[in-house]
Amino acid sequence: MNWKELFEYVIKPISRNTRSDLAVAAAIIAGVSTGEIKLPEELVKHEILNKILEKTKLEGNIRDRSLQILKNTENEEFRELLEEFFKLIVESPIFYELLTVMSTNTGFLNIMRNALHTLNMLKLISEEEIKTYLDRVSGYLDELEGFVTYYRVPKSIDEVIAEFRLPREWTNEKDFESLFIMDDRLREAYNKILNNIGEKIIIVGRPGVGKTALMFKVWKDLSKMFNTGILLPNVPIRRLHEEYGVILFYDDLPRIGDAALKTLVGVKNIIATAREHEFNEMLRRYPKLRGEFVVVRLTEASGDFLKTMLIKYLENAGIDYEEEAIKLAVEKARGAPIYLYHLYKELKAKKLEERHAKLTVAIAKAIPEGTREYVGEILANVLRKAKGKYGILLALKSMTLTRTGAIHDAHFSTLYELSSDKMGEERDWDAFTSIHDILDYNPEEMTLRFPHDSWIDVLKGRSEAIAGLVHVVDAKVSDREKEELLVDSARISWERVIADAKYLLARGLLEETDARKVLSLANSILTNWETFPLSDLESLEKIAKEWRRVLGEMANYALEGIRKLTEKGLESIDVMLSEAKREIGLGNIDKAKELLNKILEIDPSNRKALNNLGVILFNEGREEEALRLFMRARTPIALYNAAYIHYKKGELDTAEKLFREALENGAGPDAMFNLALTLFRLGKKDEALKWIERYMREAPDDKSAERLRNLIIRSG
Repeated sequence: MNWKELFEYVIKPISRNTRSDLAVAAAIIAGVSTGEIKLPEELVKHEILNKILEKTKLEGNIRDRSLQILKNTENEEFRELLEEFFKLIVESPIFYELLTVMSTNTGFLNIMRNALHTLNMLKLISEEEIKTYLDRVSGYLDELEGFVTYYRVPKSIDEVIAEFRLPREWTNEKDFESLFIMDDRLREAYNKILNNIGEKIIIVGRPGVGKTALMFKVWKDLSKMFNTGILLPNVPIRRLHEEYGVILFYDDLPRIGDAALKTLVGVKNIIATAREHEFNEMLRRYPKLRGEFVVVRLTEASGDFLKTMLIKYLENAGIDYEEEAIKLAVEKARGAPIYLYHLYKELKAKKLEERHAKLTVAIAKAIPEGTREYVGEILANVLRKAKGKYGILLALKSMTLTRTGAIHDAHFSTLYELSSDKMGEERDWDAFTSIHDILDYNPEEMTLRFPHDSWIDVLKGRSEAIAGLVHVVDAKVSDREKEELLVDSARISWERVIADAKYLLARGLLEETDARKVLSLANSILTNWETFPLSDLESLEKIAKEWRRVLGEMANYALEGIRKLTEKGLESIDVMLSEAKREIGLGNIDKAKELLNKILEIDPSNRKALNNLGVILFNEGREEEALRLFMRARTPIALYNAAYIHYKKGELDTAEKLFREALENGAGPDAMFNLALTLFRLGKKDEALKWIERYMREAPDDKSAERLRNLIIRSG
């Protein structure tokens, strides 16, 4: 039997029901035992292979023997031997021979990629070595365009912890075993999941009852025997993972995005979570999904469970407590473990800062009742003393409107800048950093998410602690305007990041961190807006292709996004802009408006379309609507137009600020003249004189400028 036959008849079918690395190792050992597969002598005589063969009675053909070997992997010691043998295969010359022979088989390459990721997660080989092997596999997949791009294989337990927004302590095996409590409700749910592996399973319950924690426990146990992956948001789901034997996970499935939900019908090998009401809403929107799920409902935790959990966390961190304080805290948790975890995190932070912490009755009495109020109090403690509290709150509220509740770090910073401007506040970067530190950061994707979905309820005003602040923001900024802030900040952050990357790329200085920033931002934006017209696709494509071997799925997801944008024909925007300009010149205003609105449907942040439509609305007497569009566009001419509206309304301070901003961004001489006029009306005559004289150097034949200059001099 040759390598191709071994893959097709043995490895491929058995890897559907077991981990890829174990399947490959078992198949090769079975082949060696029948004499049909030849290995280097040092591998044949290796003590690990001999131990495996001693512990297994092998009979029948290669496939039968492979299954007999895999049956023993329920024993942890035996499984570790098989993992070590796979490591020996990878480190031997036979691995490259195998890859060369199978270099045109995408199925084999994807299975081998899964196996290598498992080796990395087990930390049996250094990251540097794994990267070398993955580069080789990825190189072949590149040539075949054979990457699977709707899920990713986690490289470490830390990556899964970050994705699921779970306690960092759980990355340590001993800590997890001591901190995770399996009560009757969790055990019943856990067994139901294991009894239905291979189906489409969803864990449903109210916020904070432990849905994600249970899913992590399931992932952790299944990953010992099966291939696992994490679904990517808002990407059409295919069924290749079923063929490769990969069980896919996702936290908050209803928020995965329409592109994924539309393609979920019939798909199996998925385990996910959902809040009860969001699950019901998802079924209402996608009725074809009704009856497709094995539903596992998780009820509230008992008082005994919560008490045990809190004590374990406190003792693990060396935090003292009073028995009565434990009782009070458990009562206030109202059946939600997440409440007590928030309390534990606060006490742990206090211990790090002061070297001692204790849960006292006084503290337990002071903490608010219920998860929402607790989260509200956490936010209020930062916002009350912040100079820029409304800008921060607006940025957070805008973030809740994203499809996945996640936002790229660079995007969030820009969103805060625009939010501060919208609320008329100075930027308070210290307070922003405090909020940033509270949010969950995923270093792999460079994204921020809320620590728990209860934050979304709180930011809707469902916590007395910040309800007043939320009302102020909502009264000033509509949900539509929040969406516009999200879109505009996405465009600005992208333009900044791609410009920096292009500069580094041209000089050969682009490093992995820079490439990751570009690709992760592109992916984050395209997750939320599938047809978002990212500028400079050429540079993005070049970066994605150059770093594809290193950044794998991240690069491929970006390339898939570029392909979709190209298919949508977004280059037609320039044609439509030209047509709109021509229609305006011909006096066909309604036709021009139709074209401009069509552009904004495709590209909600297109600056030229925003400005041109603003000009039309201004000429129709719809000044407030025009002003909103000019402020979104923020091009030099748009800023000039906005400043003129404020000047006309007598809002001279705002007009001055915008005329200056327009000039800083390259506006023409007219902005100098109008700034001089505005300054004169504000009584700032010396500065007005400087600006009008500067204007006269640019436009020496303008008699009106001379008259204004004389007026300024005479009034002085």
